[in-house]
Amino acid sequence: MAASSSSSSRVQQLGSIPNTQEGVKYSPLELDLEAGDRRTQTSLRGKEHPDNLNYRSVFELGQVTIRVPAPPLMAIAEGFGFIPWIVPGTLMILMLTTRRAVYIYACVSGSTHTNFFPTRNQQRIAGSIPASGVSRGIFFDCLLPQTVLLITSFLNEGLFKRLFNQPRPPQSACEGPGMPSGHCITSGVLCTWFLLESATLFLTNGGIGTTGNLQQLLIRILITLLLFGPVPWARWYNLDHTFQQVLVGSLCGLFLGCLAFAFRVEYLPNMQFVWTTSTELTTATTTPFPSPIITV
Repeated sequence: MAASSSSSSRVQQLGSIPNTQEGVKYSPLELDLEAGDRRTQTSLRGKEHPDNLNYRSVFELGQVTIRVPAPPLMAIAEGFGFIPWIVPGTLMILMLTTRRAVYIYACVSGSTHTNFFPTRNQQRIAGSIPASGVSRGIFFDCLLPQTVLLITSFLNEGLFKRLFNQPRPPQSACEGPGMPSGHCITSGVLCTWFLLESATLFLTNGGIGTTGNLQQLLIRILITLLLFGPVPWARWYNLDHTFQQVLVGSLCGLFLGCLAFAFRVEYLPNMQFVWTTSTELTTATTTPFPSPIITV
């Protein structure tokens, strides 16, 4: 009886082992293997990713992944990735370092201040006077686009990206989350703003009834779209963002560009979007200032 009871108790103990193991999903060895797999997948990012092994060098510059040597189409995408840096940066440097920077900026982005230059001709040749004599109002108007871009960048990097916390594609060498795309927000703001200001200038100058007005509008639209239009594609093609991140960034840029334009119209009505031709500049004679040297 004692032997049978001891054997039956061993059978019960053996039978209870599978029931105990049913609640365990992985053995300790399997857990280590799973953790090792996850660590391996996480480390294969940027230049270590298999898709980047064919390039001699892969690095990040200005939140743009650079691959050397890059195929022609990818090199174009990398170049367009710098447009949101190049356009505002170039205008800012010119404004701060050249005597006629205010005039250059006014021709490109349309920033003038009619309170300081009451006539149209005076506004057109504002760049022919030293920067030290320029009104603080003009300086503020010129800084408005940069101010808007700085605010949107801080909001995106400090709030939106941390809120979504969505990683970039593993092939990207850029650090940090990628939702939404900051490059697409910047290009969207500038593109939308420039197009709205161009349309406003077209309507203000008499619309299609004015000779050459439609042609100038089409040229402005073409230049704006060629500069900023390919940026979302470039960010996606260069594998720095997913399609969703590019789409959300572009929609945010569209909304913020409309908001910036509405702010300018409401609170800075004297800030005009001025695009002039060399003919118009050279015929500006009714002004006490010297004739302009720089033409566009």
